[in-house]
Amino acid sequence: MVVIDNKYGLQKIILVSENINSDIMGIEGKALYNKVKHSLTTKYNIPQKDEYLEERDFKYQDEFYKCLKSEICGQWLSFWKAKDGSSALIELKGLSGGKGYLMLTYQSNKWEQIIKLVSKENKKSDHDAL
Repeated sequence: MVVIDNKYGLQKIILVSENINSDIMGIEGKALYNKVKHSLTTKYNIPQKDEYLEERDFKYQDEFYKCLKSEICGQWLSFWKAKDGSSALIELKGLSGGKGYLMLTYQSNKWEQIIKLVSKENKKSDHDAL
């Protein structure tokens, strides 16, 4: 998904990987996550926030992505914020046992401002419709 504002240009990008399948231990997903994280860290410095699943023994081997889906065990994500206020986030997401995907989000420094403006315009439009 790409969001472009007429006045300010590119404002948000959300990229989603193909589904990761038959990865019961999360090895393939973690490798993809680490590859993307390394690239972003090399280019933009260390992330300001890192969160990972609690280290614990799972009762069943396929619980890695199930745990990510429920968010009860923590998350696999890293967050960067640039000096200009723009940000990037990568997150490994769970679908079910052995299945997940990687999501990368970029957001410009004007994103929140634009959302507030659009919301205000929508409320005015709703009011005017009455």
